[in-house]
Amino acid sequence: MTPYVTLSGPGTAEWTVERSRFIAYARPAESEAEAREFIQSIRKKHWDATHNVSAYVVGVAHRIQHADDDGEPAGTAGRPVLEALLAREVTNAVVVVTRYFGGIKLGAGGLIRAYRKSAHLGLRAAGLIRRRPAVRYRLTLSYADVEAVQAALARAGFRPADVAYLDVVGLVFAVLPDETEAFFSAVSAATRGRGRAVADGATWLDEPIVPADDEG
Repeated sequence: MTPYVTLSGPGTAEWTVERSRFIAYARPAESEAEAREFIQSIRKKHWDATHNVSAYVVGVAHRIQHADDDGEPAGTAGRPVLEALLAREVTNAVVVVTRYFGGIKLGAGGLIRAYRKSAHLGLRAAGLIRRRPAVRYRLTLSYADVEAVQAALARAGFRPADVAYLDVVGLVFAVLPDETEAFFSAVSAATRGRGRAVADGATWLDEPIVPADDEG
């Protein structure tokens, strides 16, 4: 499990340049098949568009890369969208930029700038996250103890990723490897040595990334 940057969810952004309407769609894609399926769904939705330009990156170290100009002059559309993904080191993600031609030609340079900016706007709308490998720990508490223990752990910087209310309360935490010792110390202090967190498999810890200004 290697850390990587991806999208927090789907996002859409729209803008107009020289009367041409650009609509950017961005979303996570865990596989090439998922990326292609999303591209086809946008093409179906915007069947009447002049172009549906697309690009995606999938895999560790950005192993799979693809860009499609969809009828725009070679290198002026799909490549700028792909470069927007690579510039922010995004993987497991797909972007489609739909264009409705407004009657004014933009030229090669204008197309490159328009598609690059559209892609960046779409990425910003989707939101960037850094996914880091973590261990999932489950802490079981009585209803009487949960409020105080949860507050104490929050003060130590550990907030549950999930809470299950059954006969007892189960708190699930995603803990980074280098924070394991601090987590167990916090659990011991919060429960006065009575609580025990049990490892419950591997997971990911997602941290939002504040993007730089959009490129134009």
